[in-house]
Amino acid sequence: SSSGPRSSSIGFAGPPEGVSQAPVKRRSAVYINVYDVHWAASPLNAFARDFGFGVFHVGLEVYGIEWSYYYQEVGRTGVLGNAPERHPFHRFRESVDLGDIVFSEDDVRAIVADLKMTWDGASYKLLSRNCISFCEDFAARLGIQRPLPAWITCLPNGFTGDGGKDPSAVED
Repeated sequence: SSSGPRSSSIGFAGPPEGVSQAPVKRRSAVYINVYDVHWAASPLNAFARDFGFGVFHVGLEVYGIEWSYYYQEVGRTGVLGNAPERHPFHRFRESVDLGDIVFSEDDVRAIVADLKMTWDGASYKLLSRNCISFCEDFAARLGIQRPLPAWITCLPNGFTGDGGKDPSAVED
């Protein structure tokens, strides 16, 4: 596994059709895909990232599906999957390789099914139970030992003062 970002291009133009600038992803690899929460945040995040923070949305990619957590109305899961690096509302910034897993795709589907039950959308909290804390939980369940980079977790952790953990969340 590499220790740095897999890609960091935030420009509007991508590679020509059929040409990839990023290395081919390993099927058992896990990536944290990082997005600017809004196009207007891109310049701020480009600056802030160099100082170890920013305002980001993240999703955890495994077996070609990116899983994220969002606010939803009562009774609906907040866990949603989409195509990697193609979030419909946020601007893709970069991917970070978190390492490989030994779980099969069926094992991962079972973990996601459990996450869908425990991460209901109505329990979303901007600074403590959010896409970042979801990805930390998902990565831990996958056996990923590497923590999410501090520049991703810095902002919510700094505001909550407790590592971003929701004191009302049920611990497994």
